[in-house]
Amino acid sequence: HADPHILDSTVIVNGRVRTIVGVMPVGFRFPEVSDVFTPMPMDDTTDTRGSHYLRAVARLAPGRTLRQAQAEIATLSKQLARDYPESNGKTSLQAQDFRGSLVEDVRPQMVMLTLAVTFVLLIACANVANLLLARATSRQRELGVRIALGAGRARLVRQMLTESLLLSLAGGGLGVLLGDWGMRATLASIPVPLP
Repeated sequence: HADPHILDSTVIVNGRVRTIVGVMPVGFRFPEVSDVFTPMPMDDTTDTRGSHYLRAVARLAPGRTLRQAQAEIATLSKQLARDYPESNGKTSLQAQDFRGSLVEDVRPQMVMLTLAVTFVLLIACANVANLLLARATSRQRELGVRIALGAGRARLVRQMLTESLLLSLAGGGLGVLLGDWGMRATLASIPVPLP
């Protein structure tokens, strides 16, 4: 409820006292929607060295690059393989861009979809250009009258450009509004989270 003093206060979650260390923004999901994130307990009684299914998420320190993090992770991975050959000898650690890892499974489909949409957009642009040419052809008599009344070529070109610009801006604005509405409606209708 937007309490600015919520950090470092405690709440009871599943019968355990927890300290609040942060509040995520509205709509945050990793990798899916959750109400609460808690640290994973590490038991001293169980061997957790074989837990290679786990993923860690980290934020790069200011001024650090992904390449530097990958080099540090590679060094750490070699050290773990040397210190624990039975559990880490055949595994390695990798650092990768979080955003890229979310969409790597669907990247080929997204590229194909983008190419298809671009192709359809080019067809639509060609159609609109043909319509504008047909409209200009049907206005030859009007343009002839304007020239006869003393309008110069520059003035006629300026008029045609102004009309085309207004038509383009209106169509583009309507397209952006419809695109935003369509994206929200599509995302709301998909039952699983889309990266």
